[in-house]
Amino acid sequence: PHRVALAAQEAGWWVRSDIIWHKGNAMPESVQDRPTSCHEHILMLAKSQKYYWDADAVRESHEMRPQRRPAGRQADRTPRPPGHPPRTNSTAQRDERAVDGHPDGRNIRNVWTINTVPFPEAHFACFPSELPRRCIKAASRKGDVVLDPFCGSGTTLQVADGLDRVWLGFEVGSYADVQAAR
Repeated sequence: PHRVALAAQEAGWWVRSDIIWHKGNAMPESVQDRPTSCHEHILMLAKSQKYYWDADAVRESHEMRPQRRPAGRQADRTPRPPGHPPRTNSTAQRDERAVDGHPDGRNIRNVWTINTVPFPEAHFACFPSELPRRCIKAASRKGDVVLDPFCGSGTTLQVADGLDRVWLGFEVGSYADVQAAR
C-alpha cells in the first residue's frame, strides 16, 4: 500500500489518510516466521487539496473514560490556552465532550475495528459492508457517483445503492451473477 500511495502522489493525487482496518476476528495463518496479519490499509486519496468530507456522517461516540487524579497529587497550575477548560484541584470525572468539542461525537479515527463477515456466494476475500459504508458516507453526497474499479462480489456497489449514490463497477473476474443477485 505504501508504494501505491507514493505512485498516487506522483500521479497528482493527495494522500489524505492511511486508514487501518483492524480485523477483530482475523483468521489464523500458518506462518511461523512473522506475526499473523490482522489488518489492512485503506488509502484515502483526493484528486485535489479541496474535496468533499462530511465528518458528521461518520462521527464516533465519545469513548474517553472518566479520569481521576491520584490522591495527594497537587493540581497543575500551568496557564491554559484560551478555550480550554480550567484545571482544578478536584478529582471529579472529566467528560470527553469538553475535550473533543462536538456534542454529536468525536471525529472518526484512522483505525477501524470491523470484524470480517462470511459471504458464501463469493470469494473468501469479501470485506464487510461497513468498510465502504463509512468511506461513501464521509466522502460523497446523495446522487454522487461511486466508482469501484475492482468490484468483485459487488459489496461497494450494494452499499452505494443503499445510500442513494449512483454506482459504477468494473471486474475482470466471473462475479457478474453474484453482483446481479446483490
